[in-house]
Amino acid sequence: SRMKNEKRPLMLVFAIIVLWLTAPVATADDLLPDIFVRTSDLFIHDIDSTALPGHFLFRLANGTGNRGQGMLYLNKVGLDSANQVVVNQRIFRSDSTWWERLAGTFVYHPSHEHTHFEDWCDYRILEMLPDMGIGHTVATTEKVSFCIIDEYVFDSSLEGWTGVHFLTCGDLMQGLSVGCIDVYDKTTPGQTIDVTDLANGSYWLESVADPLDRILESDESNNRSIIPVDICLGAEPTEADSIWVGRAYGEPGQVVSVEVSIRNSIPLRQIVIPFEFEGP
Repeated sequence: SRMKNEKRPLMLVFAIIVLWLTAPVATADDLLPDIFVRTSDLFIHDIDSTALPGHFLFRLANGTGNRGQGMLYLNKVGLDSANQVVVNQRIFRSDSTWWERLAGTFVYHPSHEHTHFEDWCDYRILEMLPDMGIGHTVATTEKVSFCIIDEYVFDSSLEGWTGVHFLTCGDLMQGLSVGCIDVYDKTTPGQTIDVTDLANGSYWLESVADPLDRILESDESNNRSIIPVDICLGAEPTEADSIWVGRAYGEPGQVVSVEVSIRNSIPLRQIVIPFEFEGP
């Protein structure tokens, strides 16, 4: 009948609306960075007694890289009530949109002559217990700030690689592109731990990235790296006193051995330390 025929288009429209309402909604994914501490950089260290008379300073190199799905993007958004530069972390998404969250502060550092992101790393010396156990912290630094840039490319084959984006220590924007790493040499101001009061012996050296957990990232479990170190403060070190670290090459994930020669006012001795290779 005519009435039945008129109902068919209405039923068809109703069915289309129901399908549209019940269809799965496509959601975008956050492309998060994954910050890690590269273990191999920590083996570049020594003890200095000239920078601060009467003190022994353990100097160390440190590298923080990004092997996540998205870049670490830090940008200035204004000033807070204490006149500090407020910094947001921008999170990019798979649908080309982005959103932002509070991440910390930028501060100008006169000794470096550029702006740093505050509280980026924390360095500690810890007790070495019997059977290589890890004990309490016995020496530490104040939280170390960095000018975070793409200093080196360590892996351009990562899925999230889009090139190098952060080349200067700006006061408006800093960050780490996927596949890039920022390395601070042991001679850089602030790369020291005062070990004057420690007894001679074996300890653990630990570096922790983002120790206050201000950065949103995909994996928080790899922000910490730790290696064994020997400290001897017996006699006044000379320029010849050093810790020499051999080079090692391999593929990411491969366990390699590094020869370490230690000469700190004691007879030269060599040890071989295994660690997981993370990059060049």
